[in-house]
Amino acid sequence: MSTFGNLALRQGNDTKHKMMVEYLSAEDGYWYKNDKWRADTAAYKKTGLRDVRFPDEAIVDFSGYQNEWLKLEVKYFILYGMKHKWRSPYNLQNMQKSAVRMLGERIGCDLSLASFSQIDVDDESDMPDIIAGKTPLREYKNLRRGVIEFISDIYDEREETEKDVWHALRIPGVKLSAATKRQNPSMNFTELTEFYRPMVKRFMKRLVTRRSWSYCKEMLMYIRYFFRVFHDHGYGEGFLENLARQDVESYLCWVAEDYERCNATFRSKAVSFVRIWLDYIQIAEYPLAPEQSIERLIFEDDVPKRERAADTIEKVRYIPAPIIQQMDACIEQIEPAEMRPVYILLRETGWRGTDVLNLRYDTCLQYDWDAREGRSVPYLCSEITKVGIPQLKDPIRDEVAEMVKLLAEEAAVKSTKENNPDRYLFNCYEGRCMGLPFSKPAFSSAVQKMIDKNDIRDAGGTLFHFKAHGLRNPNFNKIHTFYRNSI
Repeated sequence: MSTFGNLALRQGNDTKHKMMVEYLSAEDGYWYKNDKWRADTAAYKKTGLRDVRFPDEAIVDFSGYQNEWLKLEVKYFILYGMKHKWRSPYNLQNMQKSAVRMLGERIGCDLSLASFSQIDVDDESDMPDIIAGKTPLREYKNLRRGVIEFISDIYDEREETEKDVWHALRIPGVKLSAATKRQNPSMNFTELTEFYRPMVKRFMKRLVTRRSWSYCKEMLMYIRYFFRVFHDHGYGEGFLENLARQDVESYLCWVAEDYERCNATFRSKAVSFVRIWLDYIQIAEYPLAPEQSIERLIFEDDVPKRERAADTIEKVRYIPAPIIQQMDACIEQIEPAEMRPVYILLRETGWRGTDVLNLRYDTCLQYDWDAREGRSVPYLCSEITKVGIPQLKDPIRDEVAEMVKLLAEEAAVKSTKENNPDRYLFNCYEGRCMGLPFSKPAFSSAVQKMIDKNDIRDAGGTLFHFKAHGLRNPNFNKIHTFYRNSI
């Protein structure tokens, strides 16, 4: 590309450039101003990042990048990955530091480039000829591909659902649980052939605003499996339109073989999810839908039976009553104290941990008139994204309702559009997790520390290992003791 072309590209990407500069200017501009990032600095500690082996050594070094535009893009890629937890500072320092350096030597010195988005990700002409060992070469390839795809996606101005990789947080109206938002969730369509990809994306675009993100991810997983297994057995483009019962019978055999050692539910979904998809694209008259009626392709008794509900329940390790009684007596020792109300609400309702963490301070508490009691009864309210329930209401006791009311009032005072845009009741107000609810692993860790401290053991004498899902046992009575200082 000519110098004039590069200049035009840079001017056209000026908004993205400013966005990256602003992002790197956090923590008093440390990331933007410095080419060697260290863990023993105030800026690093302020982000909450900790896991490095040598705090007094550089985590990563960008000093070899002569092209300032490319350096900016790599810095943004690295910092964004660290703050969103899909790039570990520990791995950067111990395994990927040389890959970052080599990327600067082989691409970052090219002054003719205006952006990594100009590079063909599959053109490996810049690959090092010889590197001692396979690990450095693998790390370089992964870093190179990651930077190019990440930066290219940033400059892509199309609507998110027009792209081949969808990021959930960029899609309006998508149904995400509070816990899922922490994972920077995405959906990848690149495995599908270009012939069928637009059709599947059209179907998924409708689904993501109606069902939970986890359900949509699962649906896409089985659709991808459907296409992959047919292509692996010699079927080419156009097979779907001409799908016949004989082809489906072959598919049922492949499913039985591939999922032979898996839970029966996986075998069932590999057929039932595909049937739901095919049924819809036929009704909606998609151009590439099967011409044969779905009723004649997949029969109802083709869907493998799932496990009995009773069998599934038996696999869940509910917390034994003697242990839960000891835990209830030690609520005051759960640290940090902000986790205590989470425990109380889990015990009070029997909800999933993600559902309690999904509570919003402006809608979580509601009073309904109860004619039998002759008064208004408090209800805890939340959207249950996993099963698509827009609002679940569960009655709670008055003292627990008072706790929720106080928490909601405190959250309303502390919250702004910047630090709590989704109005979470249990929200992080600062640091790299600002605007996200408490994490479920952090809650489980807090309860486990309380268990360790009080030496709570199971019937076999082993220190009890806590899992939040164990609190869902419907046979438990609601917690009897309420600690007013649990807030």
